[in-house]
Amino acid sequence: MSTSSFGEFIRLCARRSRLLSIIAAASFLVVFLIVYAFSTVKYETTTSIMINSNSTAATLSDQNIKEELTSKTAAKCIDIIQNSTAVGTALEREKLDYKAASFTKNVSVVQTNESSVLRITVLFPKDDIGALSFTKTLADVACETIELQFAGEYTAKELEQATIRKTYSRFFPAFRSGLAALIIGLLGFSVWQIISLSLDKTIHTHDKITKFAKKTVIASIPSKTRSHNDVQNSNRISNAYRILRSAVKYAEGSPKSIAICSPSPKDGRTSVAVGLATALAETNAMVLLIEADMRRPSVKMQMRIDSPFGLADLLLGKTNLATTICKTSNRNLYVITASNSSLTNVDIADLLDSAIMDELLEAVYDQFDYIIIDTPAVEIVPDATSISGKVDCCVVVAQYGHTRSDELSSTIEMLEGTGADVLGVVTVNSPVRSGFMGSVSNYYSGEAYSPSRRAGFAGRK
Repeated sequence: MSTSSFGEFIRLCARRSRLLSIIAAASFLVVFLIVYAFSTVKYETTTSIMINSNSTAATLSDQNIKEELTSKTAAKCIDIIQNSTAVGTALEREKLDYKAASFTKNVSVVQTNESSVLRITVLFPKDDIGALSFTKTLADVACETIELQFAGEYTAKELEQATIRKTYSRFFPAFRSGLAALIIGLLGFSVWQIISLSLDKTIHTHDKITKFAKKTVIASIPSKTRSHNDVQNSNRISNAYRILRSAVKYAEGSPKSIAICSPSPKDGRTSVAVGLATALAETNAMVLLIEADMRRPSVKMQMRIDSPFGLADLLLGKTNLATTICKTSNRNLYVITASNSSLTNVDIADLLDSAIMDELLEAVYDQFDYIIIDTPAVEIVPDATSISGKVDCCVVVAQYGHTRSDELSSTIEMLEGTGADVLGVVTVNSPVRSGFMGSVSNYYSGEAYSPSRRAGFAGRK
């Protein structure tokens, strides 16, 4: 997985963090409660036996040999006691209804610090009345079998009476099972996210834009965060628009008329058009912003201007250019809004492709240093392609987590099919920082991938 893909994987998990918490908690609780409910309290009984050699040691060397032989014998005795034959014999003597083959796993024998002492532990699934008696009988059988096996060379005897205690094993097995279910749930969630990521066609990285659009990213407008430092956040956004402004100013051919396009609605196209026009006006250049989206106009609301006439009124011959252009608070920025008239019986695409639109662009071309045109979504209506051939260049807007890569690619192909020069791609709601921490902070800053917040920043287009 590449660095950008891993970063997107983290962003996707962060977006679904609540679902991840629910899956993890539900997996743990369900399995924990089931195992706890169906598990039983077990009881443990213990006793010890000692193995002694019948041979005598005359010298210190003989004593060492005797201890070594006893240690080796103890290991053999462990196998004898844990054998299903010895366990079966003890079960028969106590008349307990357990199968020797399966009950053997409940019997464990360990050698204590003294090599000749063996500790026998038996785990009972319930508090059998014969638990203590069985453990003592097993020790007796073990002693008998050892003496028989070694033909009197060794003797074995029980050192202590068998004792019993409760083993509260319901909680810990249930906890371990719940923890395992939690881990499996997290792994399943991760696999699901990887599959979702591989099938997701929306734009998440610059690499994806370069791959599908075959165009460079000329500017990245960062997502608006919930940071308390609003000044720093505003500076980041302003700097991004200055970068876009530079890309336009120093582009080959020095374009004056620029159409701002996007594949689908709500890609942030109108915000980019307003931001670019404002940034260009800050350089004392005369800038005209034309809102060509007559179907879903929003420039008037975003810029808070009041216009009695719009572009549609001008193209329909209801007014003239002087009364249509609106002044803004920035003395270098002027706006032509979309329309104040009903366009029910008007073909907007033909209106934008008309000779009157050509005359309008020719009339304002020499009056202004830059003409920024906000167009409708390319994939929805043909309005944008009616304008793209009339301007010097087009800028395509793509929104992280919203714009599909295939739609971006087809939009650029459609624009270039009309003879338009596509300058590049502008991304909106881009991560504030790149890399792992940028991926995480982009989500927890509060804006990216949230439809309501995204619409508030990137515009309703």
